[in-house]
Amino acid sequence: RKLDLIADLAAAAAAHSGSVDHDRVQADERGHTEGARRLADGLHHQRRPDGDGDMDVPDEMLRQLALPQCQQCAGDLMPDVVFFGGTVPAATVNTCLDALERADALLGTPPAAGQSVDEWLAQRCRDEQHKAEVVRLWRESVWRKQLTRTVSLVAEDGLLRDLELRPASLPGGGLLVMVHDVTNDRRSEELLRATEAKFRTIVHENPLPIVLTDRSGLVFEANSAAEAMLGRTRAELRRMPLEEWFAPDSHAARGAALRDFAQRGDAPASIPVELRRRDGHAVNAGMTIAMVPDAQGQSAATVHFFQPVENTPA
Repeated sequence: RKLDLIADLAAAAAAHSGSVDHDRVQADERGHTEGARRLADGLHHQRRPDGDGDMDVPDEMLRQLALPQCQQCAGDLMPDVVFFGGTVPAATVNTCLDALERADALLGTPPAAGQSVDEWLAQRCRDEQHKAEVVRLWRESVWRKQLTRTVSLVAEDGLLRDLELRPASLPGGGLLVMVHDVTNDRRSEELLRATEAKFRTIVHENPLPIVLTDRSGLVFEANSAAEAMLGRTRAELRRMPLEEWFAPDSHAARGAALRDFAQRGDAPASIPVELRRRDGHAVNAGMTIAMVPDAQGQSAATVHFFQPVENTPA
């Protein structure tokens, strides 16, 4: 059985390599497995309580065992596993040690030996109500239903940290729980939502008409003042190109202002424009534009501020 395993693992490692002849690997796998089975005939082995086994293999039989060779370096192919007694690569060891240090730094105190997860989580809760909520979430959602959940716990520095508990079942029973510090991600999401809420409040509660367009010049937002000025709903404006409600000269002036803004980076002063209402009447207004940059500093959207001008009778 051990010889079968060695032959199968060696063949699997060869197949895992990106530059081998897979047909040859399959042939080698069959040949080595059959040879290993022939060598194992008549051998005596004894199983031990730890699941391992001892086997006496004559040297002559071992010399008959041909291991698969690497086509690049002609060395023996090794499976991508570490056998008992083997050396774990230093990079893997360092990664594990770093992960352990980061785990201790999550809350400042790692779980003590013999301490339950309930107790470890409970000692980092603000009060009894918080403790009851965290323990209930752990028991009912993470432990019983194996659902990923996020809890807020008090770290050693007194600040709240958001920890994501991601469970995974173990083949032999039990549960592996991966703990991720998602504090920064959650704070960024909250900040983004707060910024969006402020932005929408400024736009929609503003008494001046405001229209927002994307990179392609299509409207994606307009406040109620803009709807009243143009006599069109927000949904209608989203389906219309700008030239349908900008007079031709005003549409050209807008394009020139955008190009000037992109070249110099200075917001242009208010420019006079003529807009067309749904009922066909013209609306004169002063327009000021502003750019909303994306993460790379490029224009993601354009904000149009309008100041309607009353037509003075001649």
